Amino acid sequence: MIFRTVLTAIFLISVISNSAHALKFIAYGDCRDNLTENSTQSALWETENPGCIVHSGDVWGGTSQASWKATFTGKTNLNALLNANKVCVARGNHETWAQLTGFTPSLVKSSSTEYYSFTEGNCFFVSMGYDPAQNYTWLRQQLSSAASTAARWRFVFMHKPIYSGYSGHGADGVTSEGSAITMFRNYCDTFKVTMTFSGHDHGYERTRLIYHGAVVSSGTVFNLDLTPGTVYVMTGGGGAPFYTPSTQWWTAFTQAVYNFQVVDARTDTCYVSTKINSGAVIDQWMFIHSPSGTLAPEAANEGTPSAAVQSLGNRVFVITGPAGSPYSIVDLSGKVAASGRLSAAKERIDLTAMQNGVYFIKINGCIQKIFLK
Repeated sequence: MIFRTVLTAIFLISVISNSAHALKFIAYGDCRDNLTENSTQSALWETENPGCIVHSGDVWGGTSQASWKATFTGKTNLNALLNANKVCVARGNHETWAQLTGFTPSLVKSSSTEYYSFTEGNCFFVSMGYDPAQNYTWLRQQLSSAASTAARWRFVFMHKPIYSGYSGHGADGVTSEGSAITMFRNYCDTFKVTMTFSGHDHGYERTRLIYHGAVVSSGTVFNLDLTPGTVYVMTGGGGAPFYTPSTQWWTAFTQAVYNFQVVDARTDTCYVSTKINSGAVIDQWMFIHSPSGTLAPEAANEGTPSAAVQSLGNRVFVITGPAGSPYSIVDLSGKVAASGRLSAAKERIDLTAMQNGVYFIKINGCIQKIFLK
């Protein structure tokens, strides 16, 4: 059910119930032997109630498969996903293909090869297994398929990263396999892959929006119809010991921290939050589809229900949250139009000086869409 609140003729804030999500999913990887951190993360996933989980590899090391499985089976939502073959793994270097195919219930969508694809909700997923450079022709076939074309959002997950500033392995696929990785990136560009997820290096890193091997946007709101490109996420923070990060030309955010991504893929908006094991959000961005550069009123129904934003009329809002919480207001291009920190649990903000248009108020892991008219 959709709930809509009209806040005078000046602007509109809309919220939507969880039932209207096209797909919410979790991405993570490199848990290895650290069952403590893995269990902490899985408890947080349970509350998100995702429709599927993708794992970028290195599921277990010395840990028994039964112990890893137990982090799912004690949780109602996650256990249901596991038994429905909706926990999908790209093979890492700490498990063999035989181990993955021998695990019950299945963690892959193919019994013969580590390369497989599937559709879930409005999303198309491709697993490239351990090395994304090894089968890029097959990747092209999958991304050009009818199932991929029909999907609103496309995601590729694998173990080795395309971009990594970490000391452990570095983006060894980039430096040692040259033309093959170039072809991989070209197919991401050609077939409009929204994001890739990898691991191998232990920590977290997100690139800026990249197209044809160059940064095309450094914002946090990406209109893929006006500025096409792909964001490459390294989500190697499931529990393995950390490597040392460094900032590179592609880096938007990097931190050696246990982490996972919550992806909320809807009709014309895709919200992504990176959370750490305390449950806090450390990074957040979103993709939109809007050929005209504006969002139709129907798309406004995709706001975030937990956003604590209230209108007082005349372009004055009250933002509610813990005192000291940072907030920002960004436009459709991702440019920050205003920002600050809450001086108290409720903060008044006056937007009378801002131009008409669509904006997003971001605070404490929430993104609330507003219209100024």
